[in-house]
Amino acid sequence: MKLPIAVKTPALLQLMHWAADPIDFCKTYSQRYGDIFTSNFNPTSTGFTPTVFTSNPQAIQEILTADPKLFSSQDNGIINHLVGDNSLFLMDSQRHKEQRKLLMPHFHGQRLIEIGDVIYKIAEKVSSELVIDKPFSVRQLMQEISLQLMIKVVFGISEDQRYQQLKQLILKKMAMIESPLSLSLLLFKFLQKDLGDWSPWGNFLRLQRKIAQLIDVEIRQRRAQPDIERRDILSMLMSARDEQGNAMSNVELHDQLITLLVAGYETVSTSLSWALYWIYHKPRVRETLLCELDSLGDNLDPAAISRLPYLSAVCQETLRISSPAMFAPTRLTTGDFNLMGYQLPPGTRLTISIYQTHHREDIYPQPEQFQPERFLQKQYSLYEYLPFGGGNRFCIGAALATLEMKLVLAVILSHRQLTLIGNELVHPVRHGPFVVPSNNFQLVITE
Repeated sequence: MKLPIAVKTPALLQLMHWAADPIDFCKTYSQRYGDIFTSNFNPTSTGFTPTVFTSNPQAIQEILTADPKLFSSQDNGIINHLVGDNSLFLMDSQRHKEQRKLLMPHFHGQRLIEIGDVIYKIAEKVSSELVIDKPFSVRQLMQEISLQLMIKVVFGISEDQRYQQLKQLILKKMAMIESPLSLSLLLFKFLQKDLGDWSPWGNFLRLQRKIAQLIDVEIRQRRAQPDIERRDILSMLMSARDEQGNAMSNVELHDQLITLLVAGYETVSTSLSWALYWIYHKPRVRETLLCELDSLGDNLDPAAISRLPYLSAVCQETLRISSPAMFAPTRLTTGDFNLMGYQLPPGTRLTISIYQTHHREDIYPQPEQFQPERFLQKQYSLYEYLPFGGGNRFCIGAALATLEMKLVLAVILSHRQLTLIGNELVHPVRHGPFVVPSNNFQLVITE
């Protein structure tokens, strides 16, 4: 078998580099070995599993258009610990196809229009609580908006006691992947020892169980008192049936809900934070965007906002230059696989570097510059621009995430005059499986 050129650095050093800074890891070895290379940092009981990294559009196309049966998705690193075994992320073959079919209708068409109204109201409510001349953390504000939306849309829980409990538990869970020490629990199996409530891994497992118990109580109450008028995703999934007429079990419901929550909450709040950073870091972009919003007059309805071309381009460029997802979901080859002339053996991990692809000079001239106009001048292929992954693993919430970005930005920009505090540059840093701004940058309302 012929694999792409292998990284010469010792496997343990590779693993430490990737754990600390995966963006620099891909950048360093892409410069050294090209846009497709092999790393052996994934430890197993029998040695190290080869992982092929690529940012080559041709290789990406070959992976995303291949028969899904050639791959398994049941080993996706950090994701495995954040979602349950029944997560859509970890399903394969027919089961994956059926679950996507059940979930897709809740993120498109009329349902998306209904959610648009919810997004607008939540953004207005949360942003109206900001105080003039008092600086606020952009990321914390975006997290609050995104989490309120996901809990309401996914679970249909209003701001009662259970809402507050679920909100606090989810915030604690996501906070556990912020520090390098906490993140290492999800990366290194030898640290995953339950030594009681005060041990880091034991604390993580108990937090998982508390969330599961809270969701299970909500599901049981819904089953005992069904309400066909409810429009949240939990209620709709409870009434959904697969092709054999079977309903989802409580465990399956829990895992899919957590998947939607984790994926939707962190990615969108991070994307919004990056968008506001770039908008207020680039005065020309901000002025152009404000002029476009002013062109709507008083017609600030979600449908009109979603069609604005420059706003769309700003969101696209944000997802290019500061994509919250560093990599597309890992694919594990189940048999021999030919990739650009290389013969990959079974058990090879294929990792598409979204971040590195989005920063290719040959596709995006001056890739480190924030230039929304590039998306008004050119349409990029699915293998050059893939913030939501691709193939049969394309994110089912992509349309919702994009709509949320547009509406939240429109509300904040049109209702408040804001100023960026300081001129310190913000850099991308690892936050679990995501890329977030390097410091807690702030804005302030001036009027």
